[in-house]
Amino acid sequence: MEQGYTEAASDFAGWCFNIFCHTAGELWDPHGGGNERIGWAAEQVIETVAPAPLPEVASDSRAERILNAERLLRVARLMFASFEDIFFDADGQNGVPLNPNESFGDGPKELCIDEVMLVHLLNVVSRLALPDLNSALEKVE
Repeated sequence: MEQGYTEAASDFAGWCFNIFCHTAGELWDPHGGGNERIGWAAEQVIETVAPAPLPEVASDSRAERILNAERLLRVARLMFASFEDIFFDADGQNGVPLNPNESFGDGPKELCIDEVMLVHLLNVVSRLALPDLNSALEKVE
């Protein structure tokens, strides 16, 4: 049972760090490349969101294109954003618009992602999960 609390506490700590980085401006809009990303957490954040170095992931170009730092940072930034911020990103008012039909690969190996729906779902789930994680952390203490 304690194993579950430890994992929940670790997840909660990660979410708190994500919220802190978002509020502190450390999860920047990644458009423009790595040279434009600044902040004291830049190197650690990029390392954290880098794709896993598993052979099956490295050999599949779709995984690298889907799980690149720019996409993961944008999703992380919008995970705790307001509905208006998500709407502005979806509409392109904050730069490149979210794509409702982003595709990776060709033919039967093609993967399609609705970035707008993905961001909205993650935003709702993160807001619903935080109280449960907070309660699990209180039990650990």
